[in-house]
Amino acid sequence: MSEQAKDTRINLSTVNTETVQRICSATKENHKTLIERLLHAEENRLKMEELSQDDTEYLSKISRLFNSFYDISTSYIRLKDVSKEELTANYNKEIEQMKKTIESLTDKDITANKLISQKDSEISELKDKIDLLNKELARTQEENKIMKNYDDSFKEILMLLHNQKSVPVDKQL
Repeated sequence: MSEQAKDTRINLSTVNTETVQRICSATKENHKTLIERLLHAEENRLKMEELSQDDTEYLSKISRLFNSFYDISTSYIRLKDVSKEELTANYNKEIEQMKKTIESLTDKDITANKLISQKDSEISELKDKIDLLNKELARTQEENKIMKNYDDSFKEILMLLHNQKSVPVDKQL
């Protein structure tokens, strides 16, 4: 055995209870420290993963921002190339088109209002005709009642006359 191996061996005759307790407590402290370091390392790993995800989101946001900036800059360059006269002409064309649309809608609105008023007058005429027909029907029903009363009265008179003919002359007096 080498000299170092001899030094690391514990001589059991010299070991006492206090030494054993110191070795055990040192071992416990070493285990506790080791466990804390492992937990700390795991926390750091999770934070690194989280930062990695945040970096990915951040990079995608920056990419979208640069794409938007590129779109805006190319639009600005295109607009810059268009002359003021062309822009004014396009603007005036759009205004004229809007005016025509508004006039068309106004004409349609006026036409629709005319049709509505015409239909309203037709409806009121029809209502008047219905009222007249209802009055005529009521009058006809009243006339029918009167005629039925006349018919009933006439039948009654006829029955009375018929009954008088069948009775002998001496009994009639």
